[in-house]
Amino acid sequence: MKKREKAMVVILAGLLGTTGVFLGLRLSANEGALDRILAEDEADEASGEEAEDADSDPVATTDESSAAPDGGGATPDAPAEEEPTTLRVVGLGSDSLAPGILANRGRSPGEESRFSALGLHAHFRGTDDVTVVEHALALGGDDEQGAHLIVLPLPTFVAGYERLRALEPRIVGVAAWSAGRDALYAPERDVLVQRRRGEVTVCGSASSPAAFFALYLMELAGYALDDTRVGTCQGTQQWAAVDRTGEAPSSRLVATTADASTLIPWVMVVPEAMLADTEDTTLARFLEGWFAGVSDLRADVPAAARAVAEGGSPVQLLQRLGQIEIADLAQNAEAFGLSGRGAVTVGALFEETWRVWRATGVLATPAPTSPPLDVRVVAAAVRVAPARPEPPSRAAASFETEPLLSLRTQGLERADLIHRTGWIAGLFPRAGIELRQSLDERRRNALVDEVRSRFGLSEDRVRAVRSRRGELRVYSVR
Repeated sequence: MKKREKAMVVILAGLLGTTGVFLGLRLSANEGALDRILAEDEADEASGEEAEDADSDPVATTDESSAAPDGGGATPDAPAEEEPTTLRVVGLGSDSLAPGILANRGRSPGEESRFSALGLHAHFRGTDDVTVVEHALALGGDDEQGAHLIVLPLPTFVAGYERLRALEPRIVGVAAWSAGRDALYAPERDVLVQRRRGEVTVCGSASSPAAFFALYLMELAGYALDDTRVGTCQGTQQWAAVDRTGEAPSSRLVATTADASTLIPWVMVVPEAMLADTEDTTLARFLEGWFAGVSDLRADVPAAARAVAEGGSPVQLLQRLGQIEIADLAQNAEAFGLSGRGAVTVGALFEETWRVWRATGVLATPAPTSPPLDVRVVAAAVRVAPARPEPPSRAAASFETEPLLSLRTQGLERADLIHRTGWIAGLFPRAGIELRQSLDERRRNALVDEVRSRFGLSEDRVRAVRSRRGELRVYSVR
């Protein structure tokens, strides 16, 4: 029994030892699993707290790939940047494009181009051949040799209108005014005051701005257009219509566009198709950049001439710039009838130019039913301007110089006389205008007061004197 009991004790001890080892291993395994679970829970809580912190901070983000780095790089969902709009401009002479070239920092977009900042890819090209300008507009801006917009003198545009009619061209701005470039020469200085009788031949190009200037002033002075011819002629004592960028004739200088400084504008012309989309702001942005260039030009004309010349002769360009007046926004507003009460507008000048060209055979068809212009582009430029454009300032007129021009007024009704006086005062904005009438003093003064009030003229611009012969007299500018 004793041996059997001892054996049983040994067996039970072995079983208990094995059970203890097994239980120990299970407990160790469970403790490791618990540790892992607790560690994972702690990690989840920590990540949850970080997520809450991120939600509470609008700047924080857990997705580094969605953050745009400083200084550039669009997010994957950001819209792509719009391509700039190409705009090709061709002008008759580089001087007519000077503000645009300056604003563009070159004929093609340069660094810090004002047009590029406005979303425009502008290109400027000047030429002395008017057929190249007209051909460029006909080709259109999609062609590298074409143009969306052209710049040329109004008489040149009107003379070629029949060739461009199919494009339905529209005037949308004034780039400059001829201010001394176009001139009339004659055998004697006073031919516009003491009218000569008989036929007159004026030397010059029949459809040039200078020819229009000469014909218009001669008609005002009483010369019949039917008795006036423009063409080549011989001799030294002669009439001549001259572009003063070239050689002057030997006869006497009578008048230039420095006297009638609003008679010949240089206009910006586009085809009607460019104005069809009312949502398109291309032309309004172009004018914004252009007028910035006008300010640059006026700030330093010699430096501007050197920049625009680009390897050419800045001296010649300075001469040409000295014979035109670059137009700013205020002058555009006035020319399109958006400010002031002036009688001289682009529309009225178009009609007068067409009438003269038709009477002298340059044009063969009647004028359009209305002048081909669109005021919306200039009006848009006025609306976005930082300040309302002030009317152009004019120097005080003088009545102590020699008379330049005398217009007969016999037979004109009162309303027509008032309009004619305002028109002449607008064409000669620096000249003294004298209304000579046989009326008594009270009626003369009432007439002049109405002219001043209607056209916004100062007292020193217009005066009335008693005369047996009714006429308007324009005095020379000092």
